Amino acid sequence: MTPAQLGVLYKTWQHNFKYGIQKFMTKTGAKGPQRYFFNAIARSLGGIPLGAMERYARHKSKEHEKVIETIKTKYW
Repeated sequence: MTPAQLGVLYKTWQHNFKYGIQKFMTKTGAKGPQRYFFNAIARSLGGIPLGAMERYARHKSKEHEKVIETIKTKYW
């Protein structure tokens, strides 16, 4: 996997788990504690694949790691 491909994959997961699910829950009209509970689960479980991609980037090369760090600083 090239650094660019890893960057696209990372940003997609980041958007889907960190923002997309939360937005979906607010748009569906879920109210009360279930909305907050679901958002907390989405945020915490979303970190698992992101952390795995960060570890992969550190293991693969400095260029891969630089792409992930750029995404984290510019688009987080």
